Amino acid sequence: MQDIKELEGLEKELKKELRELGGLVEVFPEMKQVYEEQIKLFKELQKQIQTAEQTKVGLFGKGSKQKKEAEAAIEEAEKRMEELSEKIREYREMLTPVPTISVERKKELSELATAGRLKEIEALEYEELAYCLVATLGILEQIQKAEKKDEISQKRFSDQVQKLQMKVAEGLRSKETVYVAFSPATRCPYLDLREQQNQSCLWVFTKEEYAKNCKFHFAKEYIFMDVVEVKKEALQEFAKNLPRWGFNFLILNNGVHNLMLKLEAWIGTVNYSCPINPKLYTRRFDFFQALLSFNKVPQTNHTLYEKYHNPMLIKAKESVMLYEMSQAQYSVVMKTVVQKDATGKEVEMTEIPTSIKDEQRFLLIFTDMLEFTIWQKVSGFQPEAGKTIAKTLNFDGICTLAKETGADFVLDAAGWQLQINETHRNAVNQVAQQIAELKKKEEKKS
Repeated sequence: MQDIKELEGLEKELKKELRELGGLVEVFPEMKQVYEEQIKLFKELQKQIQTAEQTKVGLFGKGSKQKKEAEAAIEEAEKRMEELSEKIREYREMLTPVPTISVERKKELSELATAGRLKEIEALEYEELAYCLVATLGILEQIQKAEKKDEISQKRFSDQVQKLQMKVAEGLRSKETVYVAFSPATRCPYLDLREQQNQSCLWVFTKEEYAKNCKFHFAKEYIFMDVVEVKKEALQEFAKNLPRWGFNFLILNNGVHNLMLKLEAWIGTVNYSCPINPKLYTRRFDFFQALLSFNKVPQTNHTLYEKYHNPMLIKAKESVMLYEMSQAQYSVVMKTVVQKDATGKEVEMTEIPTSIKDEQRFLLIFTDMLEFTIWQKVSGFQPEAGKTIAKTLNFDGICTLAKETGADFVLDAAGWQLQINETHRNAVNQVAQQIAELKKKEEKKS
């Protein structure tokens, strides 16, 4: 039987561990229940041990019944505590990062990179090759920061970086399967936005265990992501969306390091036959991801609550998203139909697809034609050949359509599903006007 002081210490440690789990309790709700039950048992045991110790009388004397009940409760609680302790051990094992490259091996690889032994480096297995690139980038950064420039070394390591980047990108393209971080807030790839560097980053992993390591790490910070498997044969279909969504870099993570690569090095150049709105997507992803953390982080986690539950920051992100909505070009698909006018004469007219919700009609507007294609597959919309007209309209144009038809509209019916009524349209226009005025003031100052 454990003593009370020992139980108090264990209870304190477990409470600390539960706090440090952060958002993981959102990912694994049952884990929180196990920890809380264990903490409750610690308290119960302390109470029963105290009762048993205070009731020190003979077998049939006064208080013997209380002592027996306390001892029985202690025995039952200890059995249950062992079960819970086993579950907690399993959780700890699951959440422990999978080791990849040992400290000793990293030292050896750094020496390879420093010596510039490219043939040996290129023959390494993929994760070690990527680490050599990270090491080379570190060496080059040190040379560039040095007061006295060593131009010969700078040129040598710059060349080495370029060669290894090509090799790493080539290896990534040859992978049969990769894993990509998706956001539950947007149901699209998770966006790591680094505004100062103009980098909109996609998190990519070569092994599922690396992706899980990263998922658990971010969840502790109340940043949530799912892991989606992308097969080699599906890469082209997946990749065509990435630039239109605003991504321009990828972060390759293997549990040891993060390696930044240009997205184009992995997927090549993607050409679009229709206008796209990457800035709108970037701001949309950024806002809704931030909103998810805003709503999830509890007040009890003071540091993260101050960081994420920031109404002014959320409002600013929303305003930037609304501004990009005002600047975007939208795809409107109309089918032509023949109808009779008041005189009975047949005339050709255009009709915009609509949806009905709560007896209200909504025009279907799309961020681009790829979004229309997604909706078309889901809805089964199949007009006759040559009977469809696609137009590109700005925000003022789709607002005019709404006024003319007396209907609000839904943006990206199979994706975003954002209903925009007159109040929303006015909010977008108000933000656009405010930002336009700010830009004019800045231009006058400059």
